[in-house]
Amino acid sequence: MTDTSQAYAIRASVDRLLTAVGPFDPSTVAAACATELREILCSNAFMREFTGSPSIGPFETLTLRIPRPYSPASLHLAALTVRAGVVVREDELRGYFAMPRKGMALEPHVPPEGVVSFREEIGDTAVFLDLRAKSRTLTTVALHRHASSD
Repeated sequence: MTDTSQAYAIRASVDRLLTAVGPFDPSTVAAACATELREILCSNAFMREFTGSPSIGPFETLTLRIPRPYSPASLHLAALTVRAGVVVREDELRGYFAMPRKGMALEPHVPPEGVVSFREEIGDTAVFLDLRAKSRTLTTVALHRHASSD
């Protein structure tokens, strides 16, 4: 039987990004998320920013931030925002992500109702799941990966 839940689709998207070798780059992230990325203006002089809108699946927007050449920054960030109307609750996500308590943070002052974040280390990538504090529904998935210092 094939799992067609939104939680499964979210985990599958994360897994496709995790298979990218090395730091995230626009072509591998675009391919993993089946969307086109376009570069947009970034106010941070050390970073480049790309955005895309997957036409299908649970995510409405994809943002990629990567260091510019010769930048002291090493963090590569892919952030996926859940599409309006897609409701995935914490208990559904627990079937696909560890969501360890030691990786949990609460930001009660982030509007409109606060944010609960879970951090899980998967290989060389930190995966963050942000949920609304009261409803415990997913809003954003972010993957952080540092460039190798080799």
